[in-house]
Amino acid sequence: MLSGYNNPIAFITLAMKYILISIFVYLSTSGIAQELNVDWGVCFGADYENSYSRALGVLPNNHIVNSLIVTNDNDAFTDYHGESDAWVIITDSNGTLVFERCFGGGGHDYFGDIEVSDEYIYFVGQTNSTDGDVQSDPIGGYMNLWVVKTDFDLNIIWERQYGCLGTQDFEVAKLTPEGGLILLMDFFNQGGGDVSEYYGASDIWVCEIDANGEILWEKTLGNSIPNHASDVIQNQEGNTVVLGYTYGSGGMIECAAHGSEDIWIVELDEETEEIIWQNCYGGSLGDGSATIIEESTGYFIVGGTRSSDGDIQSLNHGEGDAWVIEINYSGNIIWEQCFGGSETDSFNRIFKTDEGGYFLFGITYSTDGNVNNTLCPYPYCFPSVWVVELDSEKNILWNGVHGSIYANYYEKNGIKRISERDFYIAGIIDESTFLNPVDVDCEPYPVNYEKSAWIYRLYDTTTGVINKYQELKGLKFYPNPANTQITFELSVITKESRLQIKNIFGEIIVEFPIYKGQEQLIWDCSSVASGVYFYESENKASNSYRDIYRGKIVVSR
Repeated sequence: MLSGYNNPIAFITLAMKYILISIFVYLSTSGIAQELNVDWGVCFGADYENSYSRALGVLPNNHIVNSLIVTNDNDAFTDYHGESDAWVIITDSNGTLVFERCFGGGGHDYFGDIEVSDEYIYFVGQTNSTDGDVQSDPIGGYMNLWVVKTDFDLNIIWERQYGCLGTQDFEVAKLTPEGGLILLMDFFNQGGGDVSEYYGASDIWVCEIDANGEILWEKTLGNSIPNHASDVIQNQEGNTVVLGYTYGSGGMIECAAHGSEDIWIVELDEETEEIIWQNCYGGSLGDGSATIIEESTGYFIVGGTRSSDGDIQSLNHGEGDAWVIEINYSGNIIWEQCFGGSETDSFNRIFKTDEGGYFLFGITYSTDGNVNNTLCPYPYCFPSVWVVELDSEKNILWNGVHGSIYANYYEKNGIKRISERDFYIAGIIDESTFLNPVDVDCEPYPVNYEKSAWIYRLYDTTTGVINKYQELKGLKFYPNPANTQITFELSVITKESRLQIKNIFGEIIVEFPIYKGQEQLIWDCSSVASGVYFYESENKASNSYRDIYRGKIVVSR
């Protein structure tokens, strides 16, 4: 019997408390997956015009930078140029507008991707303007690629156009370790300009630029029939891996095509940019790719398929399923799986979890099969944003949809991961959303069946609330929320470093030195106002490598 308790009722009561606490602690630390939920959402747009979001990035102070297309002058837009501009907005981590301005000229301009470094922002899209912010020399094609490099106050450092003499269609950009970009696009009709080769129909063009915008290398991938780009990464060996899809083999496409449309992957040598290996994946019907990530054993590819033969050996649930493929470094399939219901479903983003599982983001029209669609009560549904979490054995832990009953979707460059179970998403909603908004509780709503942006946070509501500390890339701190002080458990410090505390405007309110071998740091936050703050700590492990740890702190009294 517990010491000091001779009363059986008191003993039972205390024992039950211990049991409940034990269960509570176990559930909070045992890795049981919790569904991601919408925390907050904000809407941005202009009356009577499409003004939907194309891309999203996150600044070092955790502010959100977003790019929308705007096609009509509005008092809310600073420096609107005409026709269509790229409207860039910066909000704090709760969605409150901090700053905005338009980029473009008298023609059509948009940004389709945003890449953020520690010191600047790259905006990448297309333009056919020759004035305003577009002062670089045009290539001569229709809607040239347009790269704009700015500081965090959106002041232009430089801007430049890229492309061919034909028509280009930008797909994605990726930040390189050297501070430049890899650019990926489709192009049609003819080459020329920056494009050295054109094989016919539509080809894929990939190039790398340095931090000053100079082209380091470029390459065309394709043959005489249509080919389209999807994604690009640099793998751990420094080689460039290009993901796309093709309508048939021939020419440089040496892998055997399975049907009308196949996934095509190509690895290019870091020094020569020649093809190291390539492969095609699919079945007899249409198969498309969206995103690729590298794993320790190879790559994961996500997209969609209408096939139920060839490489698709898992069950296809209906009209078109989301398809996930795991391949090794030689391109051989290790595992593949279809996800979905009787209608059209697809994935376009994948993220690894700390437990060895995956988050899959995509779009669904289904209400059956694998799909837990709680938004749509109708026989035929509008698209919904669909999230699936897999465990380390690739079994579904949970899946769900969010948005309104009516059309909800997002561009694949419009999602960024903040921490393990925390995401910002730039969604797209249409006019009918206000009839049954569900998760969408903001205005303005677009009118006349047009579109506007719904920017929102999707996260695990139990993260950082039950646990006594948070961990972000190895840095632990507790308690969170805090009252009077916060303790930081530091990573292995090999050189002198620092830790900064910033407010929601990115202003440094306190800075601490960190000394070699120091294991702990305490911040006395009793004198600051209640609210949200951000820490940033840098560990310079060597002259050429550093770890940067960032996270959010809540002070509450």
